[in-house]
Amino acid sequence: MKLSVIMLLSLALAGCAHDSSKNTASVDEGSSSSTAANWDGVVQSIDPAGSMSAGGAVGAAAAGSGSGYRVTVKKMDGSIETVNVDSMPSYRVGDNVRYSSGSLSTSPKY
Repeated sequence: MKLSVIMLLSLALAGCAHDSSKNTASVDEGSSSSTAANWDGVVQSIDPAGSMSAGGAVGAAAAGSGSGYRVTVKKMDGSIETVNVDSMPSYRVGDNVRYSSGSLSTSPKY
C-alpha cells in the first residue's frame, strides 16, 4: 500500500515538472531560424550581450559572449523571446516591437 502511494505521488510530481525552455527562445537578428516568423511583443530588458543580469549564467550562455545587446521581449502569447542585436537599439524597455524579416523594430501598440 505504501509503495503504491509513493509511486502515485512520484508520478504526479513528475507530471508537474516544468520545462521553461519551451517558452523561451533566442535568435540573432538576420538569422533564418525556426523562430523567424513575424511576431509582436513588449521589450522587457536590453542588456550588453556579455552581461550576467536577470538571465544569469544560463541567459549569458544562450546569448553568447562578445559585443552587441541581448533584447528580451514578452510576446503577445506570453512566451519570452531573446533577440541578439549588433548595436544599441532605438527602442527602450516597455516599447512595443515587431520581429519581421529577421529584424526587431518599433511597432505601434498591438
